[in-house]
Amino acid sequence: MDEIQSNINDGKKKSILFSQELSFGLNLSYWIIFPVIIGFFLGRYIVDKFNLPEYVFYSILIFFVLSSFYGLSKEILKYLKKLQKEETRKVPKNNEIKNNEQDWNKFN
Repeated sequence: MDEIQSNINDGKKKSILFSQELSFGLNLSYWIIFPVIIGFFLGRYIVDKFNLPEYVFYSILIFFVLSSFYGLSKEILKYLKKLQKEETRKVPKNNEIKNNEQDWNKFN
């Protein structure tokens, strides 16, 4: 019965990890796609509406592409900090290592 329960728990952990990774991937794709699309249509609209030269369109598009890079870097740094925090949580502290070594030395 314990083996079945552990298999169920392992499946839940894997699905949680998969959903977190999927969420991270979707956030990145949003930051890649939406600012560029918004910049394209907004730039086209402004250039056509006010009869401006083409370099205005390109400068608007470049601004939105740069904002896309900024959003991507912000999301990646946030994810890396989260991963680093999880890793530091897994690493045992020095006194825990010493206690484990003392317990091991008792048996030898």
